[in-house]
Amino acid sequence: MSKDFYLKDRLDTLVTFKCLELIGDDAYQANSNLICFDALDNCGVHLDKFSLHYAIIYVEGIFSNRLNSSRRAKFYSWYDAQTCQLRFSAVSAEISELPFKCKYSIVSDALKIVDDALSEVSSLGHFGVLMVYVKFI
Repeated sequence: MSKDFYLKDRLDTLVTFKCLELIGDDAYQANSNLICFDALDNCGVHLDKFSLHYAIIYVEGIFSNRLNSSRRAKFYSWYDAQTCQLRFSAVSAEISELPFKCKYSIVSDALKIVDDALSEVSSLGHFGVLMVYVKFI
């Protein structure tokens, strides 16, 4: 199985039945919209920097396409080092704080999340601050 086919097929499987929920409190929205993607090595397919960056942008695009034109949302992605997963979610744009219980730092470049995933020690483990890519959609 080619890496490109695996990546698109796996992402499509994860988001196919996902509805974008932008009602309720921030925790409900975040949990309802959560997608977890095994980032480093799954089924013998090693995903490189380009592939992981593509995964973030691809899911961001799907979330954006599912929005009602009258609604805005915050799409966000981060690397969870404990599970070796890229994680994606969205909350209503009106929510001021993302629903993390740890310190986090917002970054505007998705490649920073990819670099975090590929580093030996994640930003949370090294600095005690989770890096989170955020984009208004």
